[in-house]
Amino acid sequence: MTARDRHNTTTMKNRLRRCFAAGFFIMAVVAGQLILHHFGMGIPCFFRAVTGLQCPGCGVTHMAAALLRGDVRGAFEANAGVMVILVPLGVVLLKQCVGYIRHGRTRMSRTENGILAVMAVILFAFAVLRNIGR
Repeated sequence: MTARDRHNTTTMKNRLRRCFAAGFFIMAVVAGQLILHHFGMGIPCFFRAVTGLQCPGCGVTHMAAALLRGDVRGAFEANAGVMVILVPLGVVLLKQCVGYIRHGRTRMSRTENGILAVMAVILFAFAVLRNIGR
């Protein structure tokens, strides 16, 4: 094994550790939210407190709790907008992690940017539609 191969292997291991650390952090935040939800507490939504309207993220904790129970319908009712983008977002994030680990690439492709733009439009439309008639 050459020095360059050892360096690439070490670099890949470091990038893999960073991705695992980021994933662990995200899971810890979600777990903390679910624990708070279980005890009837939660982090109040600043947007809702100021405007009285629901933001695109309102109901995500209820959605996650429902998904953990296997209640897909309940999760969809809690936050349909996030449920719709959950799988494509996961695919984009996974592709980004793999690209980062293998090549150190963090730049998104035109397709990934397009997918994220469509998801943003979906969340915006969801936020508007869920607040009509309030």
